[in-house]
Amino acid sequence: MKKSKPKDVKERPPVPTRLKQRFVFKLMHLIFVGVPLVAGIDKYFNLITDWEQYISPLIKPILPMSPKNAMRCAGVAEVAIGVVTIKKPRIGSSLFSGLMFGIILNLLTMRKQKHIASLDLCMGLFALCFALLLPDTERM
Repeated sequence: MKKSKPKDVKERPPVPTRLKQRFVFKLMHLIFVGVPLVAGIDKYFNLITDWEQYISPLIKPILPMSPKNAMRCAGVAEVAIGVVTIKKPRIGSSLFSGLMFGIILNLLTMRKQKHIASLDLCMGLFALCFALLLPDTERM
């Protein structure tokens, strides 16, 4: 015969489930700290790619600085987002999501960059989901 539990006792998920949740949280946290840090720092070195090629020709004429310096400013913003995400994952991943959607708008104005825009859309939505899933205390 099965034992029944009192209705006022909340069931906690089994330990393996909690461990999986914590692992997924830590992995996502690492992604949203690491990606903006690496991309932001690389805006100064161009080891991953030549970042200036991703500035839309529609944007270049209205930039108040050279495309190279504009990408360096974007790099500073990305590094700042990565640093914020270390201590405040909800805020940092929300900022990262917003940055990705801004980048998407820029890329959609360029004929040969739509494939990159689709990847950035995935990253932006991924970051938004991470922010929305975080508890209010931002700890897991």
